[in-house]
Formats: sequence, C-alpha cells, structure tokens
Amino acid sequence: MPPSKYARKSKCRIPKKFYIAPEGTKTEYLYFDKLKRALRLENLEIITIPRPDNRTITDPNYIVTFATNYCKKNNIKPSDYIHVAIVIDFDRWGSKIPEASKDALRRKYGFYVSNPCIELWFILHDHPLTDAEKKSLKTCKNCKQLFNDLFSGNYNKLYPFTSIAINNSKQLTEGTESGWPKEIGTNINNLFSKIMK
Repeated sequence: MPPSKYARKSKCRIPKKFYIAPEGTKTEYLYFDKLKRALRLENLEIITIPRPDNRTITDPNYIVTFATNYCKKNNIKPSDYIHVAIVIDFDRWGSKIPEASKDALRRKYGFYVSNPCIELWFILHDHPLTDAEKKSLKTCKNCKQLFNDLFSGNYNKLYPFTSIAINNSKQLTEGTESGWPKEIGTNINNLFSKIMK
C-alpha cells in the first residue's frame, strides 16, 4: 500500500501531533476516527470523553475540563508541535460557548464550532451553500437530512473532498481561532488547514 500523501515525509522533521476532543460520542467521534484511518494520519489522536449518565451530549465546559485533565495526566502541552482541539456544535450550547472558548484559548487549545452542527461541515464537502440553504439549514435536523441525501450518511465519501469543504466554509461567516460563527457557518476549516499541511 503506498504511503498517504499526508504521511510524514522526512525522518528529520517532527510532525505536529493533534489531540481532538469532540463533543459527540457518535457523529464526531466516528467521523474523526474514520478520517484518521482513511488518510492514515498517525499523528491524530481522539480524546474519548466519558458521558455522565450515558448522555450522548455534553456541556462544552465539561469537554474543556476533561481535555485539560487528560493533557495533564499524559503530559501533553500545547506547542508548535502539539495542537489540542475542542470540537463543539453550537445548537445546544450557544449560551455556554463564550465561557468554554475563553477557557480553551487561555489553555492554548484550538476551539472549533459548527453552527448549528458538524453536519454543516459535511455538507460543504459537496457544494457551497445557496442563500436558500443558509435559511433552511439553521437546524441540525435539516443539516442531518441534507447530509444523508448527499452522502447517504457515509463519512468515507467525505475525505476526498476535504479541500473543497475548506474552501466552501470560507464563503460563510469566517471563524477564527479567537471566535466562532455567530450565524450559520463553521471554523472547523481552520483545524483541517492545520491537519492537511
């Protein structure tokens, strides 16, 4: 099997290590796990977040706290070669995102938000949003439905089009490391720009 074009190309160059702490136990976790396998990204690790009371959703402040404890336990310190990424959906947690973002950025983590949810990022692998879609995709339910219509809910169909998703997301409200999209949009493209370097 030929090496991935994203694999380390030189023994003398240290690749950046990514630790991703996703909000969801299902969608986000499966997506990043399949991304790691599909692109053979040996420098990507997913921080598994335990859910209190078997919930499938978790407060973003809990995600940041758990990631912090995980990093301390495993002696992981953000640097030029280590990037800790918090990945959150806006839909349920809009009111709590400012506090979580401030805490994450203070700890030098990346803070990535999809508004309303990560399925919006998936849709952008296919096409830029039309004005009509921007209005209709303000709910996770509609985003999930369109993702299923476009890709049959199959994450493996997304990975060849990641660069397209990065470009399409830039046409929406541009997210930055110090903020997140207040309207429909995502700044997860910033994370993938780092991963794909």
